[in-house]
Amino acid sequence: MNKQKSKAQANDAPLIIEDAAKEEGDPTIIEDATIVGIFIAKEHKVIPGIDERKHVHFNVYGDVERSLREIYSNTPIGSMDVLNGIKLARQMIYMLRAGGAK
Repeated sequence: MNKQKSKAQANDAPLIIEDAAKEEGDPTIIEDATIVGIFIAKEHKVIPGIDERKHVHFNVYGDVERSLREIYSNTPIGSMDVLNGIKLARQMIYMLRAGGAK
């Protein structure tokens, strides 16, 4: 009986991941840590990655176009939030490169 539950749970897992991916939509790929820091401050989901050229990039999920319009229209955003976001983005780059991406 436990084996049957395990099979059912294993079959359900890909569906949950697939549904989450549908909700998030396709990511916007950005290479600039400063812009990514602003998106982090605006609470976008950001996932770092490495491409085939060994360059670090960021997959940014959410309504990137809306956030860019807000940025360019000078909507207020906390400077410390932006600085902490930039710091986090740069730490992601360092961690990926230190992990073997040379």
